[in-house]
Amino acid sequence: MPDYRTKQTEQLEPIGANVLIELGFNTIQNNKIIITDPDYKLDNGDCFDFQFSQNFSKYQEVRIDLISAYKKRDKINRRLLQEKIELDIEKDKSEEIFQYINKYLNINKKGKYFDSDEVKAVIYFFYNNEYKLNITPDNILLISTISVREFIYENWRDLIDRGSLKLNDKSDLGDNHGSAFICIKLNQLVDRYCSYENIKLKQFQSSTNLHIDKSLKKL
Repeated sequence: MPDYRTKQTEQLEPIGANVLIELGFNTIQNNKIIITDPDYKLDNGDCFDFQFSQNFSKYQEVRIDLISAYKKRDKINRRLLQEKIELDIEKDKSEEIFQYINKYLNINKKGKYFDSDEVKAVIYFFYNNEYKLNITPDNILLISTISVREFIYENWRDLIDRGSLKLNDKSDLGDNHGSAFICIKLNQLVDRYCSYENIKLKQFQSSTNLHIDKSLKKL
């Protein structure tokens, strides 16, 4: 599975660059030598990232990388720890999400959209079913990382309360660190931050639903 997903990403990242160019962003792929570098660099020096999601019709969610590496503070399994984090939110007085989570997890590294201002925006391809080569994504989202952070910082209690924080414990794979992501309904981000149009892009055989953060719009 990891190799398969890597092949998918390798296929889609150049298409993402071409989509950005078509939308008016002068873009080159930036991660060909160092794979952990931001995926795209613009002519003004800004960096964008790429992500894709399969089986989108099932959950209708955008998955945001919140924590790249953590270690558990207590010897408790992932499921019980996640339940405790959700249950304790009602009585907690923390002022922000990382302050709260750090009570349960030793956060070694935040997700790249929170760790620095290097990545300015993310372009997402969403496929309602399984991704296949040459299939048009059902939705494309281009959103500023500032907008993503703002939404999470304002709504983190509600997000955790409804189970949107997901822990990924890799101990069974021999990795001492875990990671975490948080899920946001696409329509919540779109309604607040984005313009919408159904558009036929040169990269695809059929039209797609395009959502662009109004702060980024270049069309």
